[in-house]
Amino acid sequence: MAAASDNQLTIPVTGMHCASCAAGLERQLSQLPEADQVAVNIATHEAHIQGLPPRTIVETIESAGYGVARSEVSLQLQKGQTAPGQKIVEARCAAIGPLVRGKLSGEVLELSWVPGLVEAEAVLRAFPEYTQAAVTTDSRHAFKHSRLIVAVLGAAVLMVLTMLLSTSSFVLFAVATPVVFYSGGPFFRTAWAALQRGTANMYTLIAMGVGTAWTYSTVVVFWPGLFDSLPAVYFEAAAVIVALVLVGQFLESRAMAKTGSAIEALLRLQVPVARVQRGPHVVDVPVEAVQTGDIVIVRPGDQVPVDGQIVQGAGAVDESMLTGEPLPVPKSAGASVVAGTLNTEGVLTIRVTHTGHDTVLQQIVRLTREAQGRKAPIQKLADKVSGVFVPVVLVVAVITFVVWMMAGGGLDHALTAFVSVLIIACPCALGLATPAAVVAATGAGASRGILFKGADALERTSHITHIVLDKTGTLTTGTPVVASIEAAEGTSEKDFLQITASLEAHSQHPLAEAIVKSARAEGLVFSSVEVTDTAPGRGICGVVEGRKVCVGSYVFLNERGIDLPPVATEDRRVHVAIEGQWAGQFMITDTLRGTSRDAVAKLKANGLGVTMLTGDNAKNASIVAQEVGIEDVCAGVKPDGKLDFIASRRGRRTVLAMVGDGINDAPALAEADVGIAIGSGTQVAVKTADITLLREDLRLVADTVIVGRKAMSAIRQNLFFAFVYNTLSIPVAAGVLYGVLGVLLNPMLASLAMTLSSLSVVLNSLRLSRALKSQQ
Repeated sequence: MAAASDNQLTIPVTGMHCASCAAGLERQLSQLPEADQVAVNIATHEAHIQGLPPRTIVETIESAGYGVARSEVSLQLQKGQTAPGQKIVEARCAAIGPLVRGKLSGEVLELSWVPGLVEAEAVLRAFPEYTQAAVTTDSRHAFKHSRLIVAVLGAAVLMVLTMLLSTSSFVLFAVATPVVFYSGGPFFRTAWAALQRGTANMYTLIAMGVGTAWTYSTVVVFWPGLFDSLPAVYFEAAAVIVALVLVGQFLESRAMAKTGSAIEALLRLQVPVARVQRGPHVVDVPVEAVQTGDIVIVRPGDQVPVDGQIVQGAGAVDESMLTGEPLPVPKSAGASVVAGTLNTEGVLTIRVTHTGHDTVLQQIVRLTREAQGRKAPIQKLADKVSGVFVPVVLVVAVITFVVWMMAGGGLDHALTAFVSVLIIACPCALGLATPAAVVAATGAGASRGILFKGADALERTSHITHIVLDKTGTLTTGTPVVASIEAAEGTSEKDFLQITASLEAHSQHPLAEAIVKSARAEGLVFSSVEVTDTAPGRGICGVVEGRKVCVGSYVFLNERGIDLPPVATEDRRVHVAIEGQWAGQFMITDTLRGTSRDAVAKLKANGLGVTMLTGDNAKNASIVAQEVGIEDVCAGVKPDGKLDFIASRRGRRTVLAMVGDGINDAPALAEADVGIAIGSGTQVAVKTADITLLREDLRLVADTVIVGRKAMSAIRQNLFFAFVYNTLSIPVAAGVLYGVLGVLLNPMLASLAMTLSSLSVVLNSLRLSRALKSQQ
């Protein structure tokens, strides 16, 4: 599994609610010296950046008016231990890593740090005097409900009071002001921070709209003499706009959290406590405190807390939550288990091999989050539009106000149109169109056992027209087995197998191992052997029970003067000679994966062309191809030949995906439009590929294409709606329908329309997530 970039940091950001917020923060981070590969994702509320020290990144984020989520934990001093002083706590925090904070309060120690910069295990291990507890992390989708409650109640009261014609304007002012400046306070603070940097965002529009309505109304209330006749006040509009924006953000945060529910589900697989062997006792230890080499006991029904190797016990482990594999996998001593899987039977004693961020579970989470943080090429247009959208809207709003005043519409109409344009023209829907769908699709893919390394890979996957499959290790298991035994006349098959396996036990060749396994399965006892000749990869000779035996390829035996039958020249046959005479042969085959036939059929059913590309000989390749239903076969191809084959097949109308698992597949995986690696394959193949399949099920290849196609369909729908909404809403808010229908859009309705536009994009992405999950 590919590791994250060594110097890439992922910082959880709070307080972002629109594409212009993310774009502005991204520009500000990009302008810092030595900043590299900066990406701010509004859907995941994360900033991804390389080349900068953590403190600089956090300070820049906070100076922009946003916050950084922090993990927090309270620790209790253990009995018999002495609490360190505050200075010692601060020194330890500084030694752990950047931005770690600690505060003593009697026997309680409060610790906090930024997730992604420091691991929880490192923080907890630094304070052994304390009882360690579970870690809680601030949500980057956190929402302050008190602001929402004040806004909704205040807006409701104002709507009722406005209906009562006798209500004093001073009462309306008194009710509206807390809503505007308490509930809407973050809008003004963020807008001011943006103004200080010479930029503008969604909050600029809202703050100007709400601020204009409140300021104008306040002037009317306290200085009525400035007007010839007493005009209407807009306290109700200002409060309702704030309330609707907050309601929209609340619903949006809830919906966005659901689109990323696959990641949250993976995180919930991490159990907080492990049962660790400490001398003669088994004690419960927070998983953050478990270290490599510890012995962990996992009872039936418990989830595995860490990655490890079974040293004692046997059972069955349900890995469906990580790989999608529906049936529990038998496990015994020597087998590996990973964190988050469920032990369904038997007590397992495990030696810990990986903890914390090094576990497979955390790597899956990290890779998926990195994929969600990267931008799809289709998002570039939306980013460009969002980048200039707010300044353009500000200009349009001012022009609208001036035109209404010059046309004699009066201050009331001009102000209404001005505020409506500011409020309705929010770029949220445009900015969320792509990342919301990417989060939903990559999360759904991860829950199936499909890891996309980036949104660009997700987009390319949707265009795939042809799949190239490696044979060995992909269509087949890659494990040779004995298919049949042919012993010469006068030799029993059992004796023939026993003699051959005795000699082959001294060879490391995979075909030799297949013969040895076959003999052991029959319960045969091996004879003592004196090896006299070996040729790595070709054969071996020796003395077995006083007889000279040679085992190997056709060429190996022929070079030693053995007279072989003319029909016995195919590869994957192991020939045997005893005392200089051909004594028989073993037919070796590679076991076909149980899902290969269904996988090929599923690929074809989805309109994809399928080719088998292998370094094996044409005879063996054609046998496998016929079994799985592949007509297009290219055999006997070396690694560089695979690269040339992929390059020759790629074209304007062909988007090629290569599926492989071995080192020899790595060049072809890199050359293909989309490289797909089997997760059980080599690290080279997995690191080279764009997509990793976590389980050895080729049906996931078709599922990968389906996820990509559905994701791009949802993105196009989102972008279409966002562009249409913004294209039509601004003229309507400016009053183009007034001359025809005599209707001028109320600012409160403009706020409602803006809220619904963002929600529609998020809900469509949530629909995508549910649709993908329903197909599992």
